[in-house]
Amino acid sequence: MSKKNLGRVKRYRSSFYRRRSFWLRRFVSGLVALAVIFALGWVIGPAVINFGTRTWYNLKNDDRQEPVGPDTASSIVTSQPAEATPTPEPSPTPEPADTSAGWSYVTLSALGSEETARATAQDLVAQGVKYAVVTLKDSQGYIYYQSSQELASGSVAATTLDAATAVRVLKEEGIIPVANLYMYQDPVAPYTDTSRTAGVHYQDTDYFWLDAAAENGGKPWLNPYSDLAFQYLDGLLSEVENLGFEQILLSGVQFPNRATSSCNYGDTAGVSQAAQLAGIIGRWQQEAEEKDVTLWFEYSLAMVQGDSAQLGGATPDALGVQNLVVSLPEEQTEETAAQLETARTNSASARYRVWRSGSSASFDA
Repeated sequence: MSKKNLGRVKRYRSSFYRRRSFWLRRFVSGLVALAVIFALGWVIGPAVINFGTRTWYNLKNDDRQEPVGPDTASSIVTSQPAEATPTPEPSPTPEPADTSAGWSYVTLSALGSEETARATAQDLVAQGVKYAVVTLKDSQGYIYYQSSQELASGSVAATTLDAATAVRVLKEEGIIPVANLYMYQDPVAPYTDTSRTAGVHYQDTDYFWLDAAAENGGKPWLNPYSDLAFQYLDGLLSEVENLGFEQILLSGVQFPNRATSSCNYGDTAGVSQAAQLAGIIGRWQQEAEEKDVTLWFEYSLAMVQGDSAQLGGATPDALGVQNLVVSLPEEQTEETAAQLETARTNSASARYRVWRSGSSASFDA
């Protein structure tokens, strides 16, 4: 039996692959076209949108004003600043001359609001007080206003004072505000300083020298020979002046209490401690005079009597202090009168002397 010739079988494999390749090329071409369109839109789109927006806005507003955009906002602010309403400045604080006027140290809570500050000021006037001392930086290193100094980043207290408002209210009521700042007596800023150059070191180590054993609450001090420490404190002075204080009392402008031979002040360039303090005090007094600010320096009665290690063995006179506040011991004995006479002798060149006892003080009679 003969086989039936079915002929050759046709295969369509090549045709199938040609069709798939055709669709693949179309898909890739479409992606390329979309990418080109997107790129063109990215480049020329903003310009087209800006042109269209400006044209529409001009037609809508009869071409009177262009819309404010990123490129025009800064020039408008610069060329058309808002007109500030002038405010009368308080009258300048006079030089201390009324030696019958009393001093009083005021707590921050007594100046917590404008109403409280005004009531406090009126009460001080009734008591015959003219000078209100406000501590804006205490002996623990805490600052009670918003300082922008870099080394103050860890020192600003949780509760701060609106010092500018307090100054204004006190002046309006006839009170002279005095800002009190503790300077080199500062246990916080040395730890904030990442360079570790602002504080007094222990011998030749990288450890800070403490004014007592650590277990007894010893604290580090800022170094009077440190340029960084001076710049920090000088910046605080400028900030307080800008708050409106025209009388500033500086405490702790000295070398550490209980300083020993273990204190390492770095490169002193052969300058004695007394000469270093005299240079610091002289510079701050000169800067204050140029700004019409009265600067005061506070020292304990024991330090003013002379031969004080904290003052490099010098007296306030030798350091060039012009306005002196002497803090008296809490318990005053019969010897205090004799000590006061010695203190007067050692500060005879001071223009004004004020004796402080607790939260009140008075001019030297």
